[in-house]
Amino acid sequence: MRGTFIKRSLLCSAIAAMLLCGCMDAQQAPYEEKVTVGTHKAAEKVEKAQNGHSEPEESFNIPKTAAYVTGNMSKDQQRQLCRVIEGITDFQEHINIDGSIIGRSDINDFISIVLSQMPYIDYIGQEYTISVDQNEQITSLSLNYTKTKQQAEQERELLDEKLDEICSEVNDGWSDYKKVLFFHDKIIDICRYNEAGLSPHSAYGCLVEGQAVCEGYAKAMQLLCTREDIECICVSGYATDESGPQPHIWNKIKVDGVWANFDVTWDDPITMTGSPYRRYDFFGLTDEEIGASHAADKNRFADFPVCDSDDLNYYRRTGFYYDGTTSAYDVMSYAVLSSMADGDYAARIKCADTDLYNQAISEIFEDHSGAGAAIYSILYDAVSQTGSGWSSNEFAFAKNDSFCTLTVFFR
Repeated sequence: MRGTFIKRSLLCSAIAAMLLCGCMDAQQAPYEEKVTVGTHKAAEKVEKAQNGHSEPEESFNIPKTAAYVTGNMSKDQQRQLCRVIEGITDFQEHINIDGSIIGRSDINDFISIVLSQMPYIDYIGQEYTISVDQNEQITSLSLNYTKTKQQAEQERELLDEKLDEICSEVNDGWSDYKKVLFFHDKIIDICRYNEAGLSPHSAYGCLVEGQAVCEGYAKAMQLLCTREDIECICVSGYATDESGPQPHIWNKIKVDGVWANFDVTWDDPITMTGSPYRRYDFFGLTDEEIGASHAADKNRFADFPVCDSDDLNYYRRTGFYYDGTTSAYDVMSYAVLSSMADGDYAARIKCADTDLYNQAISEIFEDHSGAGAAIYSILYDAVSQTGSGWSSNEFAFAKNDSFCTLTVFFR
């Protein structure tokens, strides 16, 4: 399935089946358990006091990409998160964790924050070891890495250059909405969904190598938005298509003061011709709308925002939404004219429900008078008004029964 969060999936299954590996001969000696892991971002350093604990809370700083979702963490837990992030960023193989703060039963949720909200870290090996005391509290984390520190720094430099390049095209006067739409389109134009890419689970794979899976898409969006001071978090969970539910990751983004769901991966379809094609079915959805196919994991540490406004929905926002208040002909005419004027080769509308969807198909694509389907008239008018070189006599179209969308491809 498109967008499988493979490393995170391995983590979940491994933690669910933790195995006791050994026990040291001491009253409160820790024992070790082997677990399989995933990946991921860096933070400012956390200085330690003489007693081995962190300095007062003002001396540590949660990374921007994780600041929102850590709202349910205590200050001590946030401090430990910063310690782990610092250790990973410094390629430490053994990271101490203060006892009585992170319990064994919470390690899955705790590590998930590191995996999903730290988009620069993509070099953690697939195995780590945790040490747990007799009270079931985590006391240390041992890791291995798939890259050297020098390799990671070189890749981060290239990624930062790409982020700078993309953000240099952003106009200071743009709204958050226009910026996120630009980033959405840019990611789709740059990247191709490919599980066999060299770094498919990373923003580096998405933006520099041009090949990624859902994790890479979501983390690329997270980094771009963060560059523009737009709050953006990654949401891990499951998405269901015709093949059934599979692990997946997408974004929640605060756009012009409103939170909504965005899934760039599912807006980058694999076409039969292999040609690039953007869609906006998962741009600006409410929790209810995306809940038809996506389900977020529960995390006791993470505080995810509620998305209940449809103000950011792409189709409603652009007027490419058929809800019966005007004709399907008028909505498609506006979409085709807008797309041709913008130099695009496809126009897409969304219908409010199945009945309107079937009505739109009949009204636009079926010949009821013997004079030809209405789509030819729509194309003719748009070509005439824009002076574009597209044909008014030839087209292709795609319909999506699940999302009630209709797409016209110009020729």
